[in-house]
Amino acid sequence: MSATLRAAGSDARDTLSNRLEIAFVLAAGLPWAWLFGLYSLALRHRWSTGRWPAPMGHSSPFVRPPPGTAILDPKHFGAHYEVTWTLGRIIENLTPFLIAGFLLCLCFRLRAGRYAAVFGIGVGLMCAQLLLDPFGFFIWFMD
Repeated sequence: MSATLRAAGSDARDTLSNRLEIAFVLAAGLPWAWLFGLYSLALRHRWSTGRWPAPMGHSSPFVRPPPGTAILDPKHFGAHYEVTWTLGRIIENLTPFLIAGFLLCLCFRLRAGRYAAVFGIGVGLMCAQLLLDPFGFFIWFMD
């Protein structure tokens, strides 16, 4: 009888692990989707105006548009902007819970914990984009 209980417990643990794995695969892709959305918005701006986006001028003393440059507001791109903005808000609010979930997976030796590296690298690149903003796209996006 104890073998039956162990088997039932193992099945429940595998089911939980599989569900967590699916959730973490989706969550690990969020920062990558946000980065893709941001850079594709910048590319869309380039295609629309013939120039790369730049902040309106008052946000960054280092990145100023040339005189006479047509700069489109990111909101001009409608749903594309809204999806990128919403992904950023979701990641901002979900990150503490995902970190706690990844730590729990590591503590209980669940397979879903292996996606922490993919999520961590994505969040690291996202933070680098936010803090360093190498091309001024984030300032333009937030401007």
